[in-house]
Amino acid sequence: MNEDEAEVKGMAKEIKALSRDREGRILCKPEEWIPRCSLDILCVTTFGIDLNFLGGDGEAANGKSQDVQNTINGYLEGVSLGLERAAFPLSTRNIFPFNLDPAVKNYHKYAKLLHEHCGDIIRARKEDRKLAKSGEKPDLLDKMLALPENDLIGNLST
Repeated sequence: MNEDEAEVKGMAKEIKALSRDREGRILCKPEEWIPRCSLDILCVTTFGIDLNFLGGDGEAANGKSQDVQNTINGYLEGVSLGLERAAFPLSTRNIFPFNLDPAVKNYHKYAKLLHEHCGDIIRARKEDRKLAKSGEKPDLLDKMLALPENDLIGNLST
């Protein structure tokens, strides 16, 4: 069984677990767990690591995955801000007076955090390869390791 099949089976298991509450009523909140499942799939296929965004009980996992999830959510809010202000793109730049807007500040803060998370993952992978802990992996990150680090971080964070 490959990783995609395992992920689909995991999603099906989560759907069944989340579809009933204690009284046996059918209860489904896909807006809460589909983004977390999608992030799990994205991280497994892109980085080759499972950050376990969706814990076994359907709740968001804590720790590193929660930090990454919060960073991605914050970054996406900033991207939405950019789309809202598409007619005035300068208003989303991290320059005075636009950076006085808390939404613009948060966007740039989360963009920086996302780049840091991607940089950490890249450095860990390169270190693993140096120490020969792992060979080549069939994920996007391994295919892109030949890029300069700045380009690699930029490509992975988008």
